[in-house]
Amino acid sequence: MRAIKVDVDGTVTAYDGEEDFWMDEDTVWAEGPYKGEINHAVYYDDEAMFADVQVRATLSGVDYPLPCWIVGIFGEDTADATLSLEKVIADLGPRRYPLLDHPKGASAVA
Repeated sequence: MRAIKVDVDGTVTAYDGEEDFWMDEDTVWAEGPYKGEINHAVYYDDEAMFADVQVRATLSGVDYPLPCWIVGIFGEDTADATLSLEKVIADLGPRRYPLLDHPKGASAVA
């Protein structure tokens, strides 16, 4: 299975592995849309939405905490992500720390 990761530092990388290899069992996963790509979804840590320190970015017009994973979807199943890395990079907005208390030395936009 091919999945694309958008890391906390904004790096976009494709990974290959067994089905759902990227799903850490300790993470509470949530799924969101990849707007304009009905056969793709974005997975992120649902608990990161409430973390004291978090990095966020807009991806295809939707706000997500980073890191996040992009995978293909086929019905109720995950599938290979077929998006190019260039498309994901083009759809990725600047990273930011949306909470009032930014990490020491960090700006509101990274």
